[in-house]
This record gives sequence, structure tokens and C-alpha cells, in this order.
Amino acid sequence: AVQVTDDPANEIHPSWSPDGRQLVFSRQSEVSSRWEMWIVDTANPSASQYIGDGLFPQWCPVAATGTEGADRIMYQLPRERGRRSFAVWTVDISNGRAMNASQIASSASTALINPGWSPDGRWIVFSEVLAPATPNAAARPAQAILWMTSLNGEARVRLTSGEGVSLGPVWGPGNRLFFVSDRTGADNIWTMDVGSAVQS
Repeated sequence: AVQVTDDPANEIHPSWSPDGRQLVFSRQSEVSSRWEMWIVDTANPSASQYIGDGLFPQWCPVAATGTEGADRIMYQLPRERGRRSFAVWTVDISNGRAMNASQIASSASTALINPGWSPDGRWIVFSEVLAPATPNAAARPAQAILWMTSLNGEARVRLTSGEGVSLGPVWGPGNRLFFVSDRTGADNIWTMDVGSAVQS
């Protein structure tokens, strides 16, 4: 194992750039305790660059899908400081500079979390959970529903139903979606074919 970053702050959730040269990750600020997004070049890990506040950033698997050929990163961001009512955002990245931050999906009463890209970069999936009034990292949501939407936030399609908690969606090949669900009483890995949702 080779250490890439060396900071006293907590750092989580690295995601590769499409060209495999950079990583985006979340760092918890030692000053504000807010989660920030940073980019590091793996060939020069001593120099990392702050690109904005956000949690669980994920680089679009397809390069140059942003404005004027920029790359695009998706992430979740709380609507209010100190609250866990997250919305899904994207930001364009060009030459290490962040621009065109755009809110893709939000809700007034729930939190939208765990966003993930489709392999072609045209669709996103996320979990919708009830947002507690006070932050509690250990609290498990009573229900979490998976949704799919286009990059402009339109054509939203509900993918799961029932009382189960469905989290952590990951898009695989052939329009297969993999996720964690406790619908049988224990957290297990589930999969579904979202091809018909994409076509509709």
C-alpha cells in the first residue's frame, strides 16, 4: 500500500478521473468540520487542490461531458449548514478549476444521497431518505428509495418500492444496477435491470 495523501484531517471516498491521472475525494475541514472536495494528481500527490464543499464526489466516467469540454463531478451537498437534508449537484472541472455548479435534484422534505453515474455519463441514480431534524451520523433511515434521473433533473423514475432501505447504488455493465437493501431483514447486495427505465 502506498499513501497518497498525508493530512491530519479525515479523508474519504476517492474517485478516479476518466484518464486515471487524478482523484477527487472528500476532506473534513479541521476549522469548520464541513466536508470539502479536493483533487490530487497521483503523480504529484503533495499538491492537492480545493474545488468546493461537498460529500461523496464521483467523477463522471466519460471525459469532457461538461461545458466547453470540461470534466464533470457529481456530489451531494447539504441545503443548510449543519443539516442532513442533502441535494445532488454537479460541477465542471477544467485545468483544476471548478465552475458551473448546478443542482440536479433536491427535495424539501427528504435527503438525496449516494449519487452514482451511468457508464455513459447520461443518467444518475441516488437514494432518497427522510432527513432527520438534527444531525445523527449513527441513525439508520427508516426507508430509502432509489431513483434515476437525467443530468438536467428531468425524467425522474422511481426504481424501488416498499418499506426497505436501499442505498449505495452502483451502475454496472448492461444497464444492471447494484445496491444494498435490507428488504429481507438483513443488508444484502441486490441487482436490477434498469434498461426499460432508460428507454422510457
